[in-house]
Amino acid sequence: MTMIELTERHKLKNIYTRSKQSNQPLDLFPGLANSPAIGIILGKAKIRKSMMGMMAGFAATGAVKFLGKTVAGKPRQVLYIDFELSENGFGARAVRMLKDDNLPDGFYRVEGTEWIDPFEDGILIGKKLNAAVYQKLEATIRKYCIDLVIIDPLYMLLEDENDNGSMKRVLAGFRVIVNKTKCDIIIIHHIGKEKSVQWDDPFSVARGASSLGGFVDWVFAIEGRHNNQAVLHLGARYFEASDPIPMRFCGESLMWLPADDRLAA
Repeated sequence: MTMIELTERHKLKNIYTRSKQSNQPLDLFPGLANSPAIGIILGKAKIRKSMMGMMAGFAATGAVKFLGKTVAGKPRQVLYIDFELSENGFGARAVRMLKDDNLPDGFYRVEGTEWIDPFEDGILIGKKLNAAVYQKLEATIRKYCIDLVIIDPLYMLLEDENDNGSMKRVLAGFRVIVNKTKCDIIIIHHIGKEKSVQWDDPFSVARGASSLGGFVDWVFAIEGRHNNQAVLHLGARYFEASDPIPMRFCGESLMWLPADDRLAA
């Protein structure tokens, strides 16, 4: 069985550091979602949803707060699978977010091509799941005691994100991993056409196949406003969701903060 080999290069020495083992459930907002769970962060292009994903990962290790709240429990082991940014690009963002030249203990960032080789079969072979891809992820989670996997972005896994069948199979594979390893998974994805988005139903706002909403346990949907302001709409399948949260993006720290936070300038 193959796996993603996490090496010193993924810790980057002066960007990445040694990690700790943890098995605590992830609870970005108390009572929002059961754990382990599949969650999704949604927003339009350039709304900085990837930075919210990074912030969630850093908060899970205990390094930062998430929208002004400290994530409860022991630090988690986090695996961030990045299909978009280069290593240097991710590191440049991280330094500003963390105000530190080292990524937090327990945080690994790998490029998506280290998980799914673009020169080999993808996550689907025809209409069937590529078992080797899922086995590789599961083996990596188990070997390195990963508590949270963040996949950024989802569309890079699919040839046709509008195909309900493909979407169901890919997400069903993630559900198997969550059930077997008790590891949370967060997916970063785009919203549909903004004019047709129904923000009062966060599960419905994702772009592409309608089946996506049926496979996630919670949703953070970012509705952009003017002057770096936004509203975070929360959806939870098994719990009563919180009211929408006004936010403001801080251009200096690259962090999403509560709208009334004095640092959110």
